[in-house]
Amino acid sequence: LPTSSSLKLINKRSKDIINRLKIDDLPTYDLDFPDVNKFRNEASVKRAHQSLIHPKSKIVEYFLWFQLNGYSNQEFMDAVKSGSIQKAVEHINMIINQERSDHLLNKKNLAILYIYQLSQIKDEVLLKKSLSLWKEIISSNDFWKIFISCYKKDDDLSTTDDVISNFKTNVKSSIADAYTELSEKHEDNIFIKNFSKTFGVKGSKTEKKVLSPIYHNLNVAVEKLESMNVSEDGVYDDDEKETINNLFEKIKEGCSKLKEIGLYEDSQSKSLRDR
Repeated sequence: LPTSSSLKLINKRSKDIINRLKIDDLPTYDLDFPDVNKFRNEASVKRAHQSLIHPKSKIVEYFLWFQLNGYSNQEFMDAVKSGSIQKAVEHINMIINQERSDHLLNKKNLAILYIYQLSQIKDEVLLKKSLSLWKEIISSNDFWKIFISCYKKDDDLSTTDDVISNFKTNVKSSIADAYTELSEKHEDNIFIKNFSKTFGVKGSKTEKKVLSPIYHNLNVAVEKLESMNVSEDGVYDDDEKETINNLFEKIKEGCSKLKEIGLYEDSQSKSLRDR
């Protein structure tokens, strides 16, 4: 749906898709990506609907979707829908270079398109290019003036200024989640590592899906070490030696994973390492 869609239209579209899926009639729409039906199912539609009816989550979805302003973007979306991604990149760059009033919003469109490209191919040059563009966008006061003005114009959820301000403060975390998903898809932590290096933050998905399992395993290993009483009988036997060696290996493995994702020097990681 366009970012300007009303709550009424969002509700209608959600019901339409679910009803058609129930009879195995896969729907298509103007703003579809080429492979959208790979993940268009009842559960994903319900999750999307929930995200679009609450102010705190809707502004995130609004930010991470294309903002299209008139006929000049039709060629861009036609190229995206047909799978001609490079053509879409060239078109949006042409619009940006014209430095029209909406060129900052089109920079965001381009950054979102880069994320889509990265979901298809793992390209470190493109990855760094996309992160550089996001950094430029969210550091621009002019961008935020235009974005907030557009959002308020399109918003029919009575989103408060506090919600908007909080989103702006934490926008890096929202973008970080997209790069965590790229790491998951490609099974390569290079996306998380480069994001962390560029912005110095981690998103909630990195915390939940990547860091939490590492921290859990490290904590378990440390607790087992702390619970041992090697000197109780005055004998350091082979079983104790093997247990300690195995636990040290688990700790080394966890620390290596933290380095791999660029979060070895993170404050939470440091605290656990000190322990």
